[in-house]
Amino acid sequence: MRGKNLFILFVAFLIVVGAILYDQFNAKNEQSHETQTATPTSQYLSPTIPQTSLWLEPNRAKVASDGMVDLDMYINTQENKVTAVQLEISYDPTVLKFVSIQTTDLLEGKQILMKNIDEVHGHITFAAGISPSGQDISIQGADEIGKLVFQKLKTDMTQTEVTFLPSTLVTARNIQRSVLIGSKGAVINLSQ
Repeated sequence: MRGKNLFILFVAFLIVVGAILYDQFNAKNEQSHETQTATPTSQYLSPTIPQTSLWLEPNRAKVASDGMVDLDMYINTQENKVTAVQLEISYDPTVLKFVSIQTTDLLEGKQILMKNIDEVHGHITFAAGISPSGQDISIQGADEIGKLVFQKLKTDMTQTEVTFLPSTLVTARNIQRSVLIGSKGAVINLSQ
């Protein structure tokens, strides 16, 4: 009888150890699977973390046959709920003449807060945003926000740059500081 009890106890021990090992193995596999599938995309970022970027396209622009240069301005807010943008843009006024800055549908209906063009120093300040009463309205996603148009002046230079200055900022709901994390300007090939 004693041998039979010992055998049953041994079998029960093996079942318990097997169940524990099975649970630990499955837990490790689930953690490994979660780690592999959890990629750092905007769906995991809080809207209160700065994550907005600005850029100009084409990144390497050419002068058109009529001497004009068009640069599209883009924003990607990720999860930020953007309320205003203040673009501080620099260009070489000895090489390019400012022609215009135009907004797209994304900024349609938004207030133009500031528009200063310093053609002597090659500095554009342009700001647009929602009105303070527009509590439910914000800019979110990736899209074109406007277009810069320049005209090439006579020059011996082969290229020039149009850049966002460090004073460029983007505001968003529930965030005290600028949500801009990066910006990229454009290089313009002046050879035709």
